[in-house]
Amino acid sequence: MIKRNLIWDFVGRLFNQGITFVISIVLARLLFPEDFAVIAMVMVFFIIANVFIEFGLKEALVQTDEISNIQFNTVFWINLGVAVIFTSLLYFLSGAISEFYKLPKLKSIIQVLSFVFILNSLGIVHRAILIRDINFKFLSKINVFSSFVSGGIAIYLAYEGFGVWSLVVQYYISALIKQCFLWYGSRWLPKMEFDYSSAKLLVKFGKNIFFSGLLNNIFTQLDIFIIGKVFAPATLGYYSRAKNLDQLIGSYSAGSLHAVLFPVLSKIQNDKTQIREIVKKYFHLAAFVSFFFRRVVVSDSRRTYCASIFRKVVGDYTLF
Repeated sequence: MIKRNLIWDFVGRLFNQGITFVISIVLARLLFPEDFAVIAMVMVFFIIANVFIEFGLKEALVQTDEISNIQFNTVFWINLGVAVIFTSLLYFLSGAISEFYKLPKLKSIIQVLSFVFILNSLGIVHRAILIRDINFKFLSKINVFSSFVSGGIAIYLAYEGFGVWSLVVQYYISALIKQCFLWYGSRWLPKMEFDYSSAKLLVKFGKNIFFSGLLNNIFTQLDIFIIGKVFAPATLGYYSRAKNLDQLIGSYSAGSLHAVLFPVLSKIQNDKTQIREIVKKYFHLAAFVSFFFRRVVVSDSRRTYCASIFRKVVGDYTLF
């Protein structure tokens, strides 16, 4: 079961990143570096805000041995309520953020994208249900399909001259497709139920995930925040594209292992001997995959070769 779902998650990430990479090459020919920089600036605030919206409750749902429908409903309404708060917060702070970066057009983009919080919050519980069922086959198909469709629409809009708004639409289309399929695949519908005691128990576990994720995202987004403020937008555009490519290694190795192992280990959390054996085995696999990609895929000579090909494809807009 672990191997099968690990393969599905890995292959899904492989196809998803491949599609994303090809789409980014095409968009790099149609858009300016400043357009990618604007989205990167917005994503700094959005990535950190998403940590507050989830608050580790998705992981809490996956980790809990026995879960009730009222707990699902409780988490659903908490996520939706916090999403509404952050949508309102970023909507009204959009002017201050645009002044901070000295980019007037950033205000309208933040205001429009802020509603993605509400859209994404609608599928957090549904994703947790699919993860509890260890249905990574369906989740991988969702990610690949949403990337393909949203990327294709973004390319068309960029070709028609919509500029940075083509990237905004891409985020909306991707989020909408994911939520629709998550609702369809999980077969779960929320009800008007809320239990304070259930929320308290889930928050007790989720708060550790929250603080860990918050610190991690702050440090990983700090460079984008500083570069966007200190340097020209074009510089941030180059940097953000290069950073996304560099993160492919973690996505292929540790990312897949963490995604699959967490729900599997949650089901056997009382059998410490079995957990120990599984963790040892798959950390060896993670090390092998990571070293393989580092050595073969992104060795210095291969990186230089790929960079030269990329420059020929996208011209002056280089990501290396």
